Amino acid sequence: IPPSDGKAKAALDEAHKKLEADLPLLLLLPSGPFERELAFVVQELEARSGAGELNSNEEHTLKSLKRMKELLLRSSRNNSTDWQNLRKQITSVVDDEEFPRFTRGKRF
Repeated sequence: IPPSDGKAKAALDEAHKKLEADLPLLLLLPSGPFERELAFVVQELEARSGAGELNSNEEHTLKSLKRMKELLLRSSRNNSTDWQNLRKQITSVVDDEEFPRFTRGKRF
């Protein structure tokens, strides 16, 4: 876009703002990027757990991530009530004492 095309730049800026606002929703769509990455991480941690390679904090992390994965898989996400219920359920997982907390790579 040429710098002189103010309308095109304004349209792109507006589209960027809308996309940025909707990105969390897009990431959480069924079979979306978050679910795929979560499934991958759970699979990797389960393999390491089966081999006895996880410490207790990592086992707690695996347990929490598996719980979150199950919530996502069971959620229909067809309407706003479904999304609100999912938010509450995921929040309960994150608020659980066993959910890992990290700051600069260290658990606190």
